[in-house]
Amino acid sequence: VGDDWTGLAQLERAALRLKPAQCQLQPQLERSLHPPRFLDLFRSAGRAQNLPMALLQGLAQQESRFTPAVRSSVGAIGLMQLMPATAAELAGEPLSPAELEDPARNVELGSRYLSGLLRQWQGEPVLAVASYNAGPGAVQGWRTDQLQRAPELWVEAIPYPETRLYVKKVLGNAWSYQ
Repeated sequence: VGDDWTGLAQLERAALRLKPAQCQLQPQLERSLHPPRFLDLFRSAGRAQNLPMALLQGLAQQESRFTPAVRSSVGAIGLMQLMPATAAELAGEPLSPAELEDPARNVELGSRYLSGLLRQWQGEPVLAVASYNAGPGAVQGWRTDQLQRAPELWVEAIPYPETRLYVKKVLGNAWSYQ
């Protein structure tokens, strides 16, 4: 369709309609659902921040479906859906919306933010991804020993439905990109 936002949404709906007899289409559908977009940017940002490229791709797919100029209803901008205040803090200066729509700048800052969250949570990707969506303050209140024993149950206990689904989608996307 010439538009990742629309095309990926259509593919996600199509995946739900596959019948068991059509399972030979599953590998092709999986590849189509996880397009290789902005590879050089994610590779470079991953190296610079010591992050898995697959995690960056998985996050960007969930945040923006790889649409550089997308804006959320709360004001987040670009591939990695950065809030202007967060981006300004990471950049050390205010940035215009046009600067945040630049894929290279957005991926650089988004990967820096994710790297900081991973450091904050001692490398625990579930907490970092949840924090990317809900904020580290909220996630701090959700920490329990269950995360180490049964991470899938910990995710199911996230009290924000949006964040619960977000964590599943980002980590599922990252696994597919691996």
